[in-house]
Formats: sequence, C-alpha cells, structure tokens
Amino acid sequence: MVSAQVYVDGSFAVDGDGSGWGTPRNTLQGALNQVATLPSGNRIIYVAAWEYQPTATETSDPRTARFLIPDDTELYGGFRNGDPSVDSRSGLFRQTVLSGETDLLTIPTTTADNAYNVVVVEPGTQGVLIDGFTIRDGNANGSSDPKYRSGAALHVTGNEVTVRNLFAELNVASENGGAIAFDGGFTKAFRMYRSYLSSNRASDKGGALYLEGAAEAEEAGIHGVEPSWIFNSVFYRNLAGEQGVTAVELARNGGGAVFVESLAGGPDLLGALGTSVPDVGLLVMNSIFNDNLCHGGGAAVRLENGGSANSSLWLNCTMAYNQVLTNPPGVGGGGTVYTVVDSTLQPYFINSIVGLTFDPTRTLDVIDAIAGSGSRSVFGNPLSWTLEAFGSDIFTVATGTYPTAGFANFDVPPGYQDAPGRDFRLSAGSALIDAGVDPALTLPFDYPDMNGNMVPFELTPYFYTTSPTSARVVDLVPGGGTLDIGAYERL
Repeated sequence: MVSAQVYVDGSFAVDGDGSGWGTPRNTLQGALNQVATLPSGNRIIYVAAWEYQPTATETSDPRTARFLIPDDTELYGGFRNGDPSVDSRSGLFRQTVLSGETDLLTIPTTTADNAYNVVVVEPGTQGVLIDGFTIRDGNANGSSDPKYRSGAALHVTGNEVTVRNLFAELNVASENGGAIAFDGGFTKAFRMYRSYLSSNRASDKGGALYLEGAAEAEEAGIHGVEPSWIFNSVFYRNLAGEQGVTAVELARNGGGAVFVESLAGGPDLLGALGTSVPDVGLLVMNSIFNDNLCHGGGAAVRLENGGSANSSLWLNCTMAYNQVLTNPPGVGGGGTVYTVVDSTLQPYFINSIVGLTFDPTRTLDVIDAIAGSGSRSVFGNPLSWTLEAFGSDIFTVATGTYPTAGFANFDVPPGYQDAPGRDFRLSAGSALIDAGVDPALTLPFDYPDMNGNMVPFELTPYFYTTSPTSARVVDLVPGGGTLDIGAYERL
C-alpha cells in the first residue's frame, strides 16, 4: 500500500514540499493535489490551525471553488505546527477553518460570492475521513447543478464518509442539508462522531444534515456489517423550511436539524429484553438536539422511508426546546420528531428524552413531541405500534401512550439542572437517573462506545457546550450498573 503524509500550515509564506512541519504546503489545495497523484492507498494530510479558502473551481464560475477530497484520503486538522501525531495534536479544531469565503475583500459585507460547497467528496469505493475542522460560510444557492443547492459545508455523493470533531456553522442551502448533504445511493455509509452543527439553514429539508440512501457497511477492525450512525454529537439552532411557501411544499419540508429521506436496510439488532429491532439503517446515540426550528414537520428530526424497509434507533438522546414555526397542513402539530413512515420503517427510542416542544399556536409542551403518520399522534390521540419507545421520557398529551413490552413512557419532567440555560444534565432527584433500560444490543461493536475507538466503559470526549474535551462517564459495567435516560450520565 502506498502512503503519503503531507503537512499543511497556512501561516508559511513559502510553499514547501509537505514532507514535514518545517517545509509544509501552505495551502490545503496544494496538499490535496499532491495526494491525488498517488495510487489509492493510505493518503494522509495533517493540517495546522489557519483559515483556508478553496481555490480550485469546477467550472468558470468562481463560486464552484471547493476542496475536492480524493477517495481513500484521511484529512486531519486541529494541529499546532510541530505536533507529532493525531493522538497528541493540540485539538485546535475551532481554529482550523475551511471557509466558503472565496473573496476575502468582501468579508463580512456579503455572502453572495461564497462557495456553493466548501468541501466535496469524490465518488469512490474506499471512503474518506474528515477529522478536526470547522467548516463554515458555504452558500449553496446555485442553479446550474443540483449539488450547488445542497450541502453547503460538505457534499457527498456515492462514497462513504466519516466525520469526527467537526464544527459546521453558518452554512446555507437553498434546498437540502444546510451543512451536510449525503447521498449514499443505498450502498454507502455515513458516520459522525463528536461533532457540533449549529446555525445552519436549509430552505427545504434538513437544516444541518440531509441523509438519503445511507447504508450499512463493513467496518474495518470491528465485527461485520454496521448501520450508518451519529454518535456524541450536538445539533443546535439549525433551521429548515421557509415561511410563506405553498401547502404542498410545507408538507414535504422540515427536519430542523436532520432530515432522513431514506435508508438502506441494515442489520437486525436485539433490543431491550429480547425485542427485535429489525433492519436498523441509522443508529443515533448519546446526542443532543436543542433549539432547532422548522417550517414543516419535525422541529429537530424528520424521518421518511422512501419506500425502503428499515428502522432508525435512537439511544440515550436528548431533544429539547425545538420549535415548529409553521405546522404542516392537516397535522396537529409538527412535533420535535416528525415521522412519515409505514409498517416497514419504525423509529425506536431507547433511554431518550423528547420534549419541551414549542408550537406557534400553543404553549410549551401541549403538543405531542412526536407527530406525523408514523406516530398516529394528533393532539393526544393514542400512538400506534409503528413507533416503539423503551424506558424513555417522551412528552405526550395523553399520558402513557407508549406502552411497549411493559415499559410505559415516563412522561414526567426530566429534571434538568438548568433547562433555560441549556444544561441538560440530570439534577439530583430526577426520576430519570438509573431509570434506563439496558438495551442489551447485539451490536457488532461494544456498547456503549462513546468515542468511536471501539473501547467501551472509559472516560471519553463528549460535548458540553462547545468543548470537545469534557468527559462523560457511563456507569454501565459488564454484569451490572444502570444507564440514566438522556445524553448525560449522572454518577
């Protein structure tokens, strides 16, 4: 296998050969061009803290400038010049910026000349890793090509991608995926760890993230096939949909943070107390969704199946203070989560909190937190069996409408330490402490694996506010211990 490790530091006036920190490439584009000439193998780029703008255009339009990531590339940011390795880097993720600003002379007067897509991943078979960056200021409002209207920070089609330690903010798309648009073609997987997506906007679907055709994949070094997943991530204050659109458009838009258009069927997982969780195409674990907004369905998340048979599984997630700005027609409340599904697709919530849902026509928490045809919930009507909840605290108007496998929905105030201050850790006395169900999942990887290194039961990075270094400890140990409900564990 041919490998190349290329160093980048934008603070250097002279462009080097990239062989070390003393002679780095001074543009990221130069490093990408360099590794693209190599045979497919282990291509690695180390990037020091700096602000980098794309310069390589796809067409004569300067706004098609983008960082085009070749297949089988590992792109690591967050370095201080001189850091010897990924494991010992300084963690300057916020200072390692990939910016859509193509003309520094216009900052901050206009975004009209910003890049449509800051980062684009080439189609391929080996996948791409992006770890340790802030991607911001993409403006996907083009007209000549659909990709110029989605995924302003990161656009992926036809390749597997893993993102870690990613901050995506202030990106705008005129269609789908304000920050990230992923189309896996039902053959490629999407992976996200320890990421923070905030203040992104999409005019149609998925204020921060739009997933279409995400699939399962063989994970190297683990045990077999796994679903696409989102671990240890925060989605904050993203917006999907537009005010004043037609009823038809409003009905199909939403997902203030995440819009799942369709998923490939994944592995069957063993759920709580032996209950089968079939065809899991997306696993979301230990993640927070707060203060997201939408015009349409799903202030935080909207789930559709696109005719495919699959499930989504939400483990130890917290969703709060998400707001439906305009309800979809004919539905009694857009809900924090909006499901448009049939019997072939079920969202499963285990040890999760979904509540504090705002609605423009009603006061806080008087609409069901989960709405749409997949929940059969219209202002307190009983939910159907197409939505499963185990040991969760999901607000419903009609108390106890999630009676699955003997585990009724808690439907109680979660007892956050400071909900108005957005501190969603559980306070002493909360009914949700040690109240979770041991999922006993037969996942191909160990549960709970908090940071993606396949080592369970450890101190791991977890976001509290915007810090990627805060530790979260899960007191679940083999053979004993009990999980709390929600994204934080109180010891």
